Amino acid sequence: MSHPRIRLYIAGANIKWRLNMTEENGHGALSVLQFCKWAGIGRSLAYKEIESGQLKIKKVGRRTLVTMDAARDWLHALPGGAG
Repeated sequence: MSHPRIRLYIAGANIKWRLNMTEENGHGALSVLQFCKWAGIGRSLAYKEIESGQLKIKKVGRRTLVTMDAARDWLHALPGGAG
């Protein structure tokens, strides 16, 4: 039986590793949770941005993915000239 903290830590490390690999090669896609960690925002705001059309997504079956291009476009479109 594994300890919940250990599982959470491993899952967090896995997300961080995936984010680093995606950022290095400059393409790919993130889950909504990964996008939130990348952008430093919460899930509620991410889904509001998706609903408003500000953040473009791709659906693969039941999964919702944000391409790195869409993530960067969203960042550059923020008020204040981010990026």
